[in-house]
Amino acid sequence: ALQGSAEQAARQYAADARVPAGLVALVPRCAHDDRGGIPWTSFQREVSLARKVSDRAAATLIRTAVALTRCLPQTLALLAAGRTTVERASAFARELEPYDDTLAGQVDATLAGRAAQLPPWRIVQEVRRPSTSSTPEPASSGSRSRTPPAA
Repeated sequence: ALQGSAEQAARQYAADARVPAGLVALVPRCAHDDRGGIPWTSFQREVSLARKVSDRAAATLIRTAVALTRCLPQTLALLAAGRTTVERASAFARELEPYDDTLAGQVDATLAGRAAQLPPWRIVQEVRRPSTSSTPEPASSGSRSRTPPAA
């Protein structure tokens, strides 16, 4: 387990991730609009003000929260249990952004436990390590698919 404050921060982050991830579905979005649009920009701004972070940090927080709750259940569970750090979980989620949800979930199921113990730079290496297994199906529109890492 992690040291006291890191464990508490991980648990709090996991609990807090559910809020912005849930609110994302309520934000009106324009088709093909990831950055602009008044409702989306306003939502990011509100998160940045509430969290006392920059707009860019708020956007990262939102993306990470959505990934954790949508397709990285193992990593979210490790955070909630205080068995990984916020930094490790964020690095893992950030590295999986180009994956479609299905493939990200497969990588999460395969690597989350090991990634929970690695420094962030090693998490990046593990996720990027090519697999010798079969090539995954193409990602959904707007996403790229990568070959999952070997287990």
